[in-house]
Amino acid sequence: MCTPNNEIKFCTCEPVEEIHVNFADEVERIYEMRKFEAEMAQSKGTHNDTHFKWELNRFHKPLLSRMGQMSTTRKIFNDTLTEDTIVTFLNSGNPFDFEYVPDEKDTLDIRECFKYIHIDKDSGFKRPKIDAKFMHFTFLNGEWHIGDYSGGYLYRNLKKGTVT
Repeated sequence: MCTPNNEIKFCTCEPVEEIHVNFADEVERIYEMRKFEAEMAQSKGTHNDTHFKWELNRFHKPLLSRMGQMSTTRKIFNDTLTEDTIVTFLNSGNPFDFEYVPDEKDTLDIRECFKYIHIDKDSGFKRPKIDAKFMHFTFLNGEWHIGDYSGGYLYRNLKKGTVT
């Protein structure tokens, strides 16, 4: 179980929503729940709060061709979350809340996201923009490295979560 403290931790402790057989009803139920959470946050003035999400991916195979737009990475999110701090932390043990042994070419991406879905688009309520850049790390030659983003590979998602 992840509990916030002064240490960086990659947690999978957010509740996972399971989608069952009646897909449309389940999606609507989950949306209504998220909308209610967002409305409560808006009434408390915390609707614009952000957090950091991570995604751990495993190398699957090289791509034959590449299409799309290259993204740039971000070096600093705040005083605690910098590329240097995170790569040092990744290489000093297991910062995840689950058993994980990295494989060659595994990747970790970290993005800043809003905690709550956006509501009341027609009410004039506007949110500030979040920088779309992300932090990217790759496991190569037995250790984590900053960057080394390659769009020439296909990856499979292993886990997702939030940084605490």
